[in-house]
Amino acid sequence: MNISNIRIAYLLLAYFCVFSITQAESLNVGVIAGFTGNWAPYGNAIRQGLELSQKELPQNTLKIFYEDDQFIPKNTVSAAKKLIDVSKVDVLIVGDSTTAKAVVGEVSRTNIPLIVWSSEDAAFYNKAQVFRTWTTLKKETRLFVQEIKKQKYQSVAVWAGPHVYAVGYAQSLKNALGNLVFDYNEFSENILDYRPYLLRLKEKKVEALGLCLNAGQHAVLLKQLHVLNIPIKLFGCNMLNYVDDIEALKKLGLHAWVFDSAISAAFREKYKKYSGSEEMLSTAAMFYDTGLILNKAAEIKSTKKISLTNAIASVGLTDGAIDGANGIFNIMSDGRQKYFDFKLTKIELP
Repeated sequence: MNISNIRIAYLLLAYFCVFSITQAESLNVGVIAGFTGNWAPYGNAIRQGLELSQKELPQNTLKIFYEDDQFIPKNTVSAAKKLIDVSKVDVLIVGDSTTAKAVVGEVSRTNIPLIVWSSEDAAFYNKAQVFRTWTTLKKETRLFVQEIKKQKYQSVAVWAGPHVYAVGYAQSLKNALGNLVFDYNEFSENILDYRPYLLRLKEKKVEALGLCLNAGQHAVLLKQLHVLNIPIKLFGCNMLNYVDDIEALKKLGLHAWVFDSAISAAFREKYKKYSGSEEMLSTAAMFYDTGLILNKAAEIKSTKKISLTNAIASVGLTDGAIDGANGIFNIMSDGRQKYFDFKLTKIELP
């Protein structure tokens, strides 16, 4: 064999080695969210965040399979079975607390990591495969209590919709505020007439109303509050930071404050250019960062020869903080759950 042939052989060997590594690093990612129905803005933001992360990376290691569950749990279970058994995904992303709870059992029969856009819930405790993309209830509650005390509210009402996150947020805030809470409601379903409840607040002379209703329900309530002309200060969970509700605040000349993830100015600009608006910005930012994490995890899995679950955990636990759309943050573990521990910041609406 002459020198030229030897060089060609080495080049071919190098090519096939690189090709093999690339194949080993690629991941099949299943994403279940509501891309149609009332919660579609959340699902579309999840998709756009993931797409933007892949668009910017020099090497895209993710093949993404999307399934629309309309945020209906029974649909989520069917979608999970399809993605696991047919599409053979390596990791599953579910875009809501309630729907994620529905598939924990299904995923537990596999070794597949489950990344959930979810608040803290006992259903996710002591599940080695589960990563939550929202911070702890304790941290969130502490920030709200500090701000309420800073605002010197003397009486507060706390109202929650039927969503898992909303109920958990409201109960935690009620317990932390104690005697400051003059009125508390957990609405078991979306309602059309909030006026009797609002008039009760007027009678009790409640100073501030904390809201965490389903997407779009705040707009219904705000219009009725405006008509009744009840002077009350407003604040809420990040579900108030929703396009229809923000538009209602703007049109009615009302104001509210929320705590939501601290989005970097660079990502804000990129997302606005990519999507044409800032609608559902914090959701898109979370899944942009999820895309970055999964790409990094694929690399770690390949080089360290460890499971994907351990590779995802090591991205933020042992291999350094993530620097993404939500700024610099870590994936943390408190012994019973793993979660994205990003900074929350106060946002004035609209």
